[in-house]
Amino acid sequence: FLTPGLPNNVDFQLCPQRTNLPGPRTISHAFHEDKDVPSTKVTHMVTQFGQFVDHDVGETPRHESEGCCSKGLEDECFPIPVQGIDSFYSHRNVSCLDFARSVAYCEENGGVRQQFNGLTHFFDAPMVYGSSDDAANSLRSFVDGKLKVGTFDLLPKDENGEELAGDHRVREMPGLASLHTLFVREHNRICDLLQLIYIKFNTDEFLYQIARKIVIAEYQSIVYGEFLPAIIGNQNLEGLTLSNEGSSYDPMTNPSITNEFSTASYRFGHSMIQGIIELFATDNSGKLEQFVLHDEFRDTSRLGVFGGKGMEKILMGLVNQPSQTFDKDVTIEVTNFLFPDEGKNFGGDLVARNLQRGRDHGLPGFCCYYKLYEDENFDCTNGWSERYNGFSLENWALLQSIYEKPSDIDLFTGGLTQEAQDDSLIGNVFNKMIGNF
Repeated sequence: FLTPGLPNNVDFQLCPQRTNLPGPRTISHAFHEDKDVPSTKVTHMVTQFGQFVDHDVGETPRHESEGCCSKGLEDECFPIPVQGIDSFYSHRNVSCLDFARSVAYCEENGGVRQQFNGLTHFFDAPMVYGSSDDAANSLRSFVDGKLKVGTFDLLPKDENGEELAGDHRVREMPGLASLHTLFVREHNRICDLLQLIYIKFNTDEFLYQIARKIVIAEYQSIVYGEFLPAIIGNQNLEGLTLSNEGSSYDPMTNPSITNEFSTASYRFGHSMIQGIIELFATDNSGKLEQFVLHDEFRDTSRLGVFGGKGMEKILMGLVNQPSQTFDKDVTIEVTNFLFPDEGKNFGGDLVARNLQRGRDHGLPGFCCYYKLYEDENFDCTNGWSERYNGFSLENWALLQSIYEKPSDIDLFTGGLTQEAQDDSLIGNVFNKMIGNF
């Protein structure tokens, strides 16, 4: 399940009530602009690997969104209005963006609407191996412990010609599909090595389980040893590193991720997405070509080009091209052109969706978490004269032109606005929330 992120000694009722909020698209359009500021700290691989990790630990089931704009606000729909002055959508006669609410639970007998996670909360690579026995079996070749592969050793395809992977979101973008493919190849590579070591015990099941265990361990080592330090900084790793003494399962520990982690703080990488994706040669001779991201959403054909070496070019691009800098700005490739329907010259707005999802889940405003993680004595009823730490004067003034009160600022927007400190990649509030996920 997704659990509330505030400790028991923090009362949600103490957080100021938010009313008359600006629309999510209004905030996205006015505040989360598209500015090209390449990162000087990390490559685009950090951003892409972050999505890969996200598809390991979180997926909130939601209702079908088609037709929500015509249905209006109801138990299953929460459409996003678009103002007539919107400089992008207004010229395309779009006045509403479909948005489906997350599936609820615990509403019986007047209970508070809550949400749940469709995946396990452990870093156990379900996007490689599946989250159920049926899914896992559909990915196995049942020969020498290996996973299925397709042409050019890429991901196998189903009867509809779409990639088979442990997570159905594999096709969202070419870089994501490339990481899926990389880990499948790693599993099969390890199976070959194990056959040389365990000559007498090399049954399919034995080889599959041992290779799976090794790949998950490799993946966890990357997450805790490289990915987390890059995000939250080496100074903030206390209690978050892997033990050299092995691991054990504690049945008394609640492994659930927090609602705030899933719905806001771990979406920090959306500000780091590059709108133009670069491909590099595998011999380090430089850039080969580039493509516009929204042109290849849900299109994995590029992985098989260059004689089946397209995937390698994408991976080389991820480790050579810098990500966008973590800040409030987000590329229009995901704020105007997210997953466009065929034949349409526009798509959805990822930032607006994030903000609406936070409201759908009932998250308090940014100030409530600022008080929890940054300054316990801060008064969230303060006006605009009391600026949050890490908020520039320019951004504070722009927020004032959008929101009525500082306490109204949405958690996602506030988290992206707060500048990074020390060796961290992200602001302090999101940093602490990810560390306490």
